[in-house]
Amino acid sequence: MRTQKEAAVSSYRLLSDGRAELTRYQGGRDAEIPAFWQDAPVVSVGPRAFAGADIYAVSLPDTVESIGAEAFCGCTALTAFHISRALTSIGADAFLRCSALRAFSAPDDHPVFRTSDGVLYDRRRRTLIAYPPGRTAEEAEIPLGVTAIAEDAFAWCAGVRSVVFPRGLTEIRSGAFSMCLSLERAEFPQELTVLGDEAFSGCGTLKEASLPGSVQSIGSAAFSGCEALASVVLPNILRRVENETFKGCVHLTEITLPESVAFIGDDAFRGCERLGSVNLPMELEWLGDGAFRSCASLTCLEVPDAVTHVGAYAFAGCPRLTVKAAASSPAAEAARRDRARFRPAAGGLFGRRARG
Repeated sequence: MRTQKEAAVSSYRLLSDGRAELTRYQGGRDAEIPAFWQDAPVVSVGPRAFAGADIYAVSLPDTVESIGAEAFCGCTALTAFHISRALTSIGADAFLRCSALRAFSAPDDHPVFRTSDGVLYDRRRRTLIAYPPGRTAEEAEIPLGVTAIAEDAFAWCAGVRSVVFPRGLTEIRSGAFSMCLSLERAEFPQELTVLGDEAFSGCGTLKEASLPGSVQSIGSAAFSGCEALASVVLPNILRRVENETFKGCVHLTEITLPESVAFIGDDAFRGCERLGSVNLPMELEWLGDGAFRSCASLTCLEVPDAVTHVGAYAFAGCPRLTVKAAASSPAAEAARRDRARFRPAAGGLFGRRARG
């Protein structure tokens, strides 16, 4: 009777192939999804179908093959999740902010997923897909053989203070550790090549980021909002500092940009209030909108002649800043526009390092 009642009050829709999708759950705290709705097999849990629902358990029928994006987002009482053998697709952020979720489980012969110690992986255990947000262990040790951390895999895992990465890890994808509010330490492996967008954004207690020379790209907002970040080492092959990469890193006092950097994106260092020293590489060509906006402690920037674009408000809100550049350069125009002090550079290219 419970299944029939819940099927009556929950919302469903027919898919184009005649099968059904649960679009919004309404029912008891021990949720049980029916296998059929109006004689159509229920094969999908739609995006945000359970978002914010006060459930502590959920039972999926063997008919369900997919779970949509954010399907269980904000289910703060959900403590465990079992992946049935038929379930082969899990959407982005399906378990985001499930703060009591302590373990995933799946059959040993599942064709797509694998679980180990309550953590969800792909079948070959090469990609860590989701770490239970409700885990209380302060250290997360990722096993040897894992080569990628999936999008948002650790997002909002409030208990994690340190991460031990395995040798051979090459990718930390978008949002992988975003909003890990207690994360203080992460030692990156030497094989790492890709750090995705917002990978560590909002990790307000992360103190340092020493990236190995193997890293080829760092995504937008990768460390934005890391308020405690005071020490950064960037790889020598880095070509771009993307939009908002270090936005709001209020304890960052200095940073050395590799000479390979040719692009600094919009708001890349915006709001780095204690940043006093930055070198601009001789190969730099582009300074984005608001690149150094509201860097209240920044005293001097020497802008190379190679820079052909300086975006709006690049130097705005920097009361102590003096910009040194060629008199007719885009940097000179930007300094006047943003009301920063300007000093003409004495001929040609000049010193590679700005001095605070």
